Amino acid sequence: RYLPEEKSYEEKEFSQPLEIVSLFGIYSSDGIHCHIVVSDRNFISFGGHLRSGKINATAEIVFYEIEGELERFLDKETNLNLLKL
Repeated sequence: RYLPEEKSYEEKEFSQPLEIVSLFGIYSSDGIHCHIVVSDRNFISFGGHLRSGKINATAEIVFYEIEGELERFLDKETNLNLLKL
């Protein structure tokens, strides 16, 4: 999660198998930016930015192509690479 007062992200690593409940992101010339919700074996959900991961069995992922370019810029106030719309 993003910590606005620190202008940085808090990260958490999970070592147990999790199920993908939702995955949404953008693939652009700047790379991949994904938001994910996963659940554990007790059906407790966690969500945030996906930094990296490994698919254990299968994952159904759909890509949509859009027209035009997606560009980002560094916002100095938040220290985030925001989309230029």
